Amino acid sequence: MRDPSTAAIRLAGYRPADFAIDSVELDFSLHPTKTRVSARLALRRNPAGDLSTPLVLDGDELMLLGVKLDGRALGPAEYEGTPDRLTLARSPLVTPTKSELLSIDEATGPSCPTSAR
Repeated sequence: MRDPSTAAIRLAGYRPADFAIDSVELDFSLHPTKTRVSARLALRRNPAGDLSTPLVLDGDELMLLGVKLDGRALGPAEYEGTPDRLTLARSPLVTPTKSELLSIDEATGPSCPTSAR
């Protein structure tokens, strides 16, 4: 579980988001011991953000089952998954004008191991 304490964010520390999310679709398959979540995000780089920043998505006790970008399965060298975070370090999302479709399949629950790969 994440630490519930959060640090205050001051206006002076604000900077534009590195990515813009145009849409989110979530599909849940509920089960008492293992829930499967499929997420589809249409996103693109924000031209006002830092174009070199990796895409980082936070989670909480998730088991990553797969990642696709525009329908192509990403290989292990193209992302890093942990139970609490998904990072596309060398993010191929470099075009601010075109939305890319990122698909993520995850599972959570007592019967899921807490390793991502």
